[in-house]
Amino acid sequence: MLVGNEYSKKNKDKIIKITIASGIISFIFALIYFLLFFLFINNILTLMTSIESVISEIQKYTIWIIISPLISFLSFHMDGVFIGAGAIMRILAGSPFGNETRLTYDQSRNLTTTIQNI
Repeated sequence: MLVGNEYSKKNKDKIIKITIASGIISFIFALIYFLLFFLFINNILTLMTSIESVISEIQKYTIWIIISPLISFLSFHMDGVFIGAGAIMRILAGSPFGNETRLTYDQSRNLTTTIQNI
Protein backbone atom coordinates (compact mmCIF):
# COMPACT_ATOMS: atom_id res chain seq x y z
CA MET A 1 0.00 0.00 0.00
CA LEU A 2 2.99 2.33 0.37
CA VAL A 3 3.51 2.29 -3.39
CA GLY A 4 -0.20 2.71 -3.97
CA ASN A 5 -0.40 5.76 -1.72
CA GLU A 6 2.53 7.41 -3.46
CA TYR A 7 1.16 6.41 -6.86
CA SER A 8 -2.10 8.18 -6.11
CA LYS A 9 -0.04 11.29 -5.25
CA LYS A 10 1.94 10.85 -8.51
CA ASN A 11 5.20 10.86 -6.55
CA LYS A 12 7.51 8.80 -8.80
CA ASP A 13 10.64 9.45 -6.75
CA LYS A 14 9.06 8.01 -3.60
CA ILE A 15 7.74 5.01 -5.56
CA ILE A 16 11.25 4.23 -6.75
CA LYS A 17 12.74 4.69 -3.27
CA ILE A 18 10.08 2.50 -1.64
CA THR A 19 10.48 -0.20 -4.31
CA ILE A 20 14.26 -0.28 -3.91
CA ALA A 21 14.16 -0.23 -0.09
CA SER A 22 11.56 -2.99 0.09
CA GLY A 23 13.50 -4.94 -2.54
CA ILE A 24 16.63 -4.80 -0.39
CA ILE A 25 14.64 -5.99 2.62
CA SER A 26 13.16 -8.81 0.53
CA PHE A 27 16.64 -9.83 -0.62
CA ILE A 28 17.95 -9.85 2.95
CA PHE A 29 15.13 -12.15 4.06
CA ALA A 30 15.68 -14.37 1.02
CA LEU A 31 19.35 -14.60 1.94
CA ILE A 32 18.46 -15.50 5.53
CA TYR A 33 16.13 -18.26 4.35
CA PHE A 34 18.78 -19.47 1.89
CA LEU A 35 21.34 -19.72 4.69
CA LEU A 36 18.90 -21.45 7.05
CA PHE A 37 17.98 -24.00 4.40
CA PHE A 38 21.62 -24.48 3.39
CA LEU A 39 22.78 -25.04 6.97
CA PHE A 40 19.84 -26.94 8.41
CA ILE A 41 18.08 -28.70 5.52
CA ASN A 42 18.49 -32.15 7.04
CA ASN A 43 17.16 -30.98 10.41
CA ILE A 44 14.19 -29.35 8.72
CA LEU A 45 13.42 -32.53 6.79
CA THR A 46 13.55 -34.69 9.91
CA LEU A 47 11.20 -32.26 11.66
CA MET A 48 8.71 -32.65 8.82
CA THR A 49 8.79 -36.44 8.56
CA SER A 50 10.51 -39.50 10.01
CA ILE A 51 9.79 -41.74 7.01
CA GLU A 52 13.16 -42.61 5.48
CA SER A 53 11.81 -43.21 1.98
CA VAL A 54 10.23 -39.75 1.94
CA ILE A 55 13.42 -38.11 3.24
CA SER A 56 15.57 -39.89 0.66
CA GLU A 57 13.22 -38.81 -2.13
CA ILE A 58 13.14 -35.20 -0.92
CA GLN A 59 16.94 -35.11 -0.73
CA LYS A 60 17.03 -35.41 -4.52
CA TYR A 61 15.39 -31.97 -4.66
CA THR A 62 17.08 -30.21 -1.74
CA ILE A 63 19.07 -27.95 -4.04
CA TRP A 64 15.79 -26.43 -5.23
CA ILE A 65 14.59 -25.98 -1.66
CA ILE A 66 17.85 -24.25 -0.79
CA ILE A 67 18.00 -21.85 -3.76
CA SER A 68 14.28 -21.16 -4.16
CA PRO A 69 14.26 -18.06 -1.89
CA LEU A 70 16.99 -16.44 -3.99
CA ILE A 71 15.29 -17.36 -7.25
CA SER A 72 11.78 -16.28 -6.30
CA PHE A 73 12.06 -13.28 -3.96
CA LEU A 74 12.01 -10.70 -6.75
CA SER A 75 8.83 -12.04 -8.31
CA PHE A 76 7.01 -11.97 -4.97
CA HIS A 77 8.38 -8.52 -4.22
CA MET A 78 7.27 -7.03 -7.53
CA ASP A 79 3.91 -8.78 -7.21
CA GLY A 80 3.38 -6.94 -3.93
CA VAL A 81 4.43 -3.63 -5.47
CA PHE A 82 1.99 -3.93 -8.35
CA ILE A 83 -0.83 -5.29 -6.19
CA GLY A 84 -0.42 -2.23 -3.95
CA ALA A 85 -0.54 0.13 -6.91
CA GLY A 86 -3.50 -1.75 -8.39
CA ALA A 87 -5.44 -1.65 -5.13
CA ILE A 88 -5.19 2.11 -5.02
CA MET A 89 -6.26 2.35 -8.65
CA ARG A 90 -9.37 0.26 -7.91
CA ILE A 91 -10.16 2.49 -4.95
CA LEU A 92 -9.69 5.63 -7.04
CA ALA A 93 -11.85 4.15 -9.79
CA GLY A 94 -14.64 3.65 -7.25
CA SER A 95 -15.25 -0.06 -7.75
CA PRO A 96 -13.10 -3.07 -6.92
CA PHE A 97 -14.54 -5.16 -9.77
CA GLY A 98 -16.03 -2.79 -12.34
CA ASN A 99 -12.87 -1.46 -13.91
CA GLU A 100 -9.87 -2.90 -15.65
CA THR A 101 -6.59 -1.25 -14.72
CA ARG A 102 -3.51 -1.40 -16.91
CA LEU A 103 -0.15 0.09 -16.01
CA THR A 104 2.26 0.63 -18.88
CA TYR A 105 5.50 2.49 -19.50
CA ASP A 106 5.56 4.73 -22.52
CA GLN A 107 8.79 5.42 -24.42
CA SER A 108 9.70 8.37 -22.22
CA ARG A 109 9.42 6.07 -19.18
CA ASN A 110 6.51 7.98 -17.71
CA LEU A 111 4.06 5.83 -15.89
CA THR A 112 0.68 6.10 -17.58
CA THR A 113 -2.58 4.58 -16.52
CA THR A 114 -5.51 3.56 -18.64
CA ILE A 115 -8.73 2.72 -16.87
CA GLN A 116 -11.41 1.18 -19.02
CA ASN A 117 -14.88 0.18 -17.91
CA ILE A 118 -15.63 -3.45 -18.63
